[in-house]
Amino acid sequence: LYFLSFCSISYNIDFALVIPISVQHRSVSEFSCAILLRVMSVPPGEKSKAQLRAERRAIQEAQRAAKAERKGGGESSLNAVAQVEKHNSNLVQKDSFTSISEADTISQKNSNKMYDGIEPHISFKNLGADYLKQCPSDVETQTLAVLEALKQMIEDYSVSPGKSSRREIDTLIDCCFQYIAGETPFPPNIATLSKQLKWQISALEDANDEEVKKTLLDLLDEFQEQNLTLATTAITMTVADVVKKMKEQPVILTYSYSSTIGKCFCKMKSMGIDFEAIVIDDGPQGDGFKLVQQIVPCDIPTQYALLNGIRHVLRHVNLIILGAFGILANGNVLASVGCCQVAQIAQTKNIPVLVLCQTYKFCEKVMTTSNEACWAGCEVLPAEFVTGVVSEIRMLPCTAVPAVLRVKQPA
Repeated sequence: LYFLSFCSISYNIDFALVIPISVQHRSVSEFSCAILLRVMSVPPGEKSKAQLRAERRAIQEAQRAAKAERKGGGESSLNAVAQVEKHNSNLVQKDSFTSISEADTISQKNSNKMYDGIEPHISFKNLGADYLKQCPSDVETQTLAVLEALKQMIEDYSVSPGKSSRREIDTLIDCCFQYIAGETPFPPNIATLSKQLKWQISALEDANDEEVKKTLLDLLDEFQEQNLTLATTAITMTVADVVKKMKEQPVILTYSYSSTIGKCFCKMKSMGIDFEAIVIDDGPQGDGFKLVQQIVPCDIPTQYALLNGIRHVLRHVNLIILGAFGILANGNVLASVGCCQVAQIAQTKNIPVLVLCQTYKFCEKVMTTSNEACWAGCEVLPAEFVTGVVSEIRMLPCTAVPAVLRVKQPA
């Protein structure tokens, strides 16, 4: 009735002439076609925009009604509209279930993916596809896992007949790194490791299979010793000197988890340095709780608090130490989400903030905001909130990163 009233007002249609019999005695298609013929009989020169829109709507209604009659055999137009709405809702439901199914099977598809016809080694498959996409709670643990996977891959490697071992193993390493990185750029620690491996492979002459494997395994062992073991010891010595020079009882606050900070605290306690530790966490029993479990057995007085209560414990703190995911060329620090808040609050209280970071995590990239960080769980800490960077070289300002990178470039 609403449709008939609309048409009678818009087109001045006399429905008694067009439809002489009752609607309920005629089919839906005949009813719609009768209206459509009468609407289209208006001369073209007299049509307005509103009339053209009404014509299009009438055509669509006629098509829907005819389609509904073919399917249901005389169903009303209201039932046809209900069927269309139900069909649309089913399509939306189907799309949502398809998305869930795709999300559930994406890891399985990535695990079966091949790069340039080469399948990743089983050690990298154990790490998982897109392993480097997430900002880890501890970078050193991630680096050790990748080093162990590389060692296992090189030990299992055997050169194919008629191929250069140097080129083939270089392609295999690229394939494995691409598998664990996915579409995400390499983090600073893995980027440095990849560069050193490529430089060493390019420097190798055409040697036999065993010599190439031995050279690369020695490189990985040296990388682990220089950048993880010895660098952590040197950083601990520098932090210990800073704590010894403090006039008041040292109360050190840290955020989240870092194995370097845990080793540093335990080493300082074994050196006879008395201090208190406050561990701030982003949630109950989060990553910071791992640090508490690591340092409490070393008889270090420890407090555990959440990030929303940092102001209540900050009045006793005289030094803040943070871990780092990497340091950028412009001096900004890649750190866990929440470090910016800790550093900003520390600046209001004039508390120095030290960042512990080995030089192998220095990178040439430049980022200014956390939106540019492409690793989940990572944010950019501005350089103005950092007092100094403690590395294996010495305590450095954040702006010294480009100079260190130039010195560490392979000849």
